Amino acid sequence: VVVAAADAAFAQRVRAVLARPDGDGVLLWDKPLNAAADVQALADRAPAAVILGPKLGKEAAFNLASYFDRNFPAISVLVVAVPGPDTWQRALNTGTRGIISPVATDDELRANRNRVLHAARGRAGAGPVASAEASRARVITVVSPKGGSGKTIVSANLAVGLAARAPGSVVLLHLDRQFRDISHALRL
Repeated sequence: VVVAAADAAFAQRVRAVLARPDGDGVLLWDKPLNAAADVQALADRAPAAVILGPKLGKEAAFNLASYFDRNFPAISVLVVAVPGPDTWQRALNTGTRGIISPVATDDELRANRNRVLHAARGRAGAGPVASAEASRARVITVVSPKGGSGKTIVSANLAVGLAARAPGSVVLLHLDRQFRDISHALRL
């Protein structure tokens, strides 16, 4: 885990909470992140996750998170910001894996770290998305005018099967406004 653009107190706190017992596992990054070469230097360290600290500011942090998501998808990004609806919306739009409050508890820091490391393991085989790959995207629709015909089961199994082949590349959208039982089928 790399902690970048954080004030010294926050960075040391994160290191103290998240470092492994041997003191390893958290790198404090005090170099700039202003240009692509700076970000490439950080990415060359091959971290599983990057925590973008409050010194960047929310807008710059989300722009950088978006850059990481496009160019280094195997690296999960956490942004240090005050959580709120607009912050979460921006996080979703930029591929950010989580938001850490500047006053997060130690347990919240550990939970966020565990979540992003889990996501990073799932994306480890991913590389930059080429435009040719993006053009191969498909929309598959499962419809039937009759209830009980198996739409939910077919959709759930199809999504799970596709997600097993391409982790992080499948979206399942359930549009049955009355029942919305896809969450039950996936045990969410």
